[in-house]
Amino acid sequence: MAQAGGLGKIYEAYKAEVEFFFVYITEAHPNKIHPQPKTMEERLKNAVDLRDKKKWPLPIIVDDITNPALKTYGCHPARAVLVSKEGNVLWSSPGSPRGGSAAPLLDALKKAFPDVKAPELPAARGRGRRRPRRR
Repeated sequence: MAQAGGLGKIYEAYKAEVEFFFVYITEAHPNKIHPQPKTMEERLKNAVDLRDKKKWPLPIIVDDITNPALKTYGCHPARAVLVSKEGNVLWSSPGSPRGGSAAPLLDALKKAFPDVKAPELPAARGRGRRRPRRR
């Protein structure tokens, strides 16, 4: 959820031009509280929990239990896909299991909608820095 702040700002700036959706696919980090769903009811519960507990800013669409969105778009946690009204993929973030920055999505939106005032994104945290190994 590290991107929620940046995505929230992007959503607010571009929601008049673009329909934003968060597509809830398979559970990225299953655990005792949110196990990997085996039914649509379980997947819907996890999506509602995400929305309520994390105060997720985007509307959420829940992928079917057979994962058609995952299979079609190659979704991964924190993956962003910009799709035209005609259904063409205009831009897609790299499929990174560690997520990434919202900045490349903002760059793609600036290019597609140059007349919209782009938001300032929060500074990136120290993602990608490795901690020294303890011996």
